[in-house]
Amino acid sequence: MAPAMRKNDQDAPPGGERQDELETQLTQLRAEITALQANNQAQRQPSIESKARVPSCLPKFKGKRDDDVR
Repeated sequence: MAPAMRKNDQDAPPGGERQDELETQLTQLRAEITALQANNQAQRQPSIESKARVPSCLPKFKGKRDDDVR
């Protein structure tokens, strides 16, 4: 569905100014998203490397013939 357009809106800026405003906001939001993603990636990186997936204190799981399942 197309957005409804108001015909007699005199408070709205001309189309060109509004377009420039929206493009500026879009550029700012993209820069903010990129910065947040980089920050999020930087915070995750050390925790993954320092933390083992399976603690070494757990007993080994044995299969049917006492084979190590891990």
